[in-house]
Amino acid sequence: MIGPRRSRLRFWSPLVALLALVSVLVLAVAVSLAAVVGVGSIGGVGGVLDAESGDGVGVDGAGAGLGPTASQQVGGANVTPISGCETITEPGQYVLTRDIINTPGPRTTQNCVWVNASDVVLDGNGHRIDGIGVSDSTGVYVGSKADIDNVTVRNVTLSDWHKGVWHRGVSNGTFRNVNATNNAIGIGVENASGTRVLDNEASTNLIGIRVTDSTLAALAGNEVSGNYGTGIYDELPAVDVLDERVAVGPPLDPDDDGRYEDVTGDRETGVYDALSLFGVVSADLAGLADLHADHREMLDMDGDGDLDYGDVWTLLSS
Repeated sequence: MIGPRRSRLRFWSPLVALLALVSVLVLAVAVSLAAVVGVGSIGGVGGVLDAESGDGVGVDGAGAGLGPTASQQVGGANVTPISGCETITEPGQYVLTRDIINTPGPRTTQNCVWVNASDVVLDGNGHRIDGIGVSDSTGVYVGSKADIDNVTVRNVTLSDWHKGVWHRGVSNGTFRNVNATNNAIGIGVENASGTRVLDNEASTNLIGIRVTDSTLAALAGNEVSGNYGTGIYDELPAVDVLDERVAVGPPLDPDDDGRYEDVTGDRETGVYDALSLFGVVSADLAGLADLHADHREMLDMDGDGDLDYGDVWTLLSS
């Protein structure tokens, strides 16, 4: 019996070795393929996010790649994490890593995050910057004594500030996916040009969105509702009528009928509102006014689709 057993062992040993070698090769190929597919997927997702965002790197969630397109948009700088109130003085991309709750802001400036540089992307990454309702406080302030250009604030919630987010003297700035709630002014643009205000939400503020002395490149996709004063505050052109400046504030709709009967915004309606509308219509017909479509529609008192002196007569007769 010893002879046949040795014969069987001699037969099976090469076969077992061959099977083991094949198994190792299959395993190595599988691992290699998994590595290649994994890297390709992560890099691919990052590339799509960068290409579609239009203003920076996608940073939400694991696996979002930091592509070269985003680096070029912010001067090739790396992403810098922010976990508290801070002053930003260098170009680059900054990402909030946690909520900032019940902060009074630095007492010297009353700004929690102060962007004092051009070519900056501030991404809230879905987090909240929350104040304590202090007067003259700002959650995110963008402005400087020097000219500032190309600043984006996005993906952040701002609450309990005098001003949630505020651009002042900025060229080509962008607000995108900002949620401003329970502020005196949710989103503000002042002395700015080329600003884009896109896909934001402003609710339960005194004023939802305020635009003063500025030109907007885009104002679209915003949900402005439930604000206690004015949804979108955009000053009418101040005009002189009989040597008196009568368009002094944002127009108001006191009876919620879709018409701005209180043209001067002084919470009273009367002859001065008709005079103010006369001046606005005159400026518009002369090409001196730059009215937004929503203003033009709500000043169309007679509902004929045109802003003209017939609207002045309708308001005066009402």
